[in-house]
Amino acid sequence: MSGTVRTAAWALATVWVVATVVGIVVSGSSGRLQDGPPKPIVKGPPISQAEALEFGEGLADALARLDAKAVEEAIDLNALMEAASEGVKAPPRFREEFYRGTRNALERNGHTIFIEFRPVVEAGAVLRATQGIEWEGRPAFVLRVLPADGGVAYSVFILDRRPDGRIRAVDHYSLAVGEPTSQVIRRLYQAGVAQANRGLLDRLMGKEQPLIKHMDDTVRMAAANREGRSQEVLTIYDALPEELKNEKIFQVGRFNAAQKIGDEAKYLEVIQDFARRFPGDPACDLLLLDGYVLMNQPEKALECVDRLEKVLGKDAYLKVLRGGVLTLLKRPDDAIAAYRAAIAEEPDLWPAYDALLVVTLEQKQFEELAKLLDSLESQFEEDAFDLLNLDGFTEFFDSPEGKAWTEKRDKPKSDDEAPKP
Repeated sequence: MSGTVRTAAWALATVWVVATVVGIVVSGSSGRLQDGPPKPIVKGPPISQAEALEFGEGLADALARLDAKAVEEAIDLNALMEAASEGVKAPPRFREEFYRGTRNALERNGHTIFIEFRPVVEAGAVLRATQGIEWEGRPAFVLRVLPADGGVAYSVFILDRRPDGRIRAVDHYSLAVGEPTSQVIRRLYQAGVAQANRGLLDRLMGKEQPLIKHMDDTVRMAAANREGRSQEVLTIYDALPEELKNEKIFQVGRFNAAQKIGDEAKYLEVIQDFARRFPGDPACDLLLLDGYVLMNQPEKALECVDRLEKVLGKDAYLKVLRGGVLTLLKRPDDAIAAYRAAIAEEPDLWPAYDALLVVTLEQKQFEELAKLLDSLESQFEEDAFDLLNLDGFTEFFDSPEGKAWTEKRDKPKSDDEAPKP
């Protein structure tokens, strides 16, 4: 199960753009301080969970189709920037250039959510809005990403009904990051304001100030991560001052890189360090799930799955994760039940079939395996030999159940006998 978790690099994509903008704006901002109260929002009808899910399905579909315009229309970047800068005293010029610079960067390069999703989608990832939920008192939906090379990433998109009546995403919470994107951006914004007007320095937390000095490192880490230069990411992180190593913007980049270098000892070290720096953080359960598996502590991994289900609610893939841990705990019957429940919830959830095939084969439950192969062919409308590498199924094919399955499928089928989707 190692590699179960995937950090959502897109979760901090907007942050990296903002880091660049703040770095530019800081060099030229001046002027007296002003309060930045939040703009009044015209409240419309509340957003139901059904509406949230419908919106999420639309955004997931737009991302899967790589429809840049639809993605841009679904996400209210201004609302995200307002949340990040709300209540922070800033020079008027700084605030204006912050907004204008961010908009210009996105117009020039495209929406960051779209840019960061493109490679994972092109590589064959499967995106699904799993449900509408209430997240800390606000309407939201859960987006699940299953990368083609395995693992899972979860994100929560927080929604609002804007003054024009439309529902739009106004913030983004990656479970692998453990805090809203607006809060990460806010720290960058505060650091930029502090640099632009030295009078604020004593009123801001000291840890914000080094962000300005090392803002280029966020951009370098982002580029290195996107281009697969994982060792370079780790080198940049190691050179940071200790106080910045507690920043999520650097920790998440480090985690993503450590996962890709193929060094399980290093990967485990990064997971444990994250948990030490952020005890009780919402991201920990997702990250520590892999860590406990690597440390051969499946009981604790199962507790992580329990807590994730409380946070994310009904999600079939969490049952796949549960089944994997139950297999490690040598509870194959419970694992099989978990995989079957996942398939019942999402009949097209390929990882559930894959895992169930393995465990039924290991348990020599050949009658069940034959039924599963039939179900798989029916669901995906393809020959099992085209869908699967069945080279390791020799024992099944030599069994009475396997021989019967082979003979049955080799017979010409009438229309009535053909598998139905």
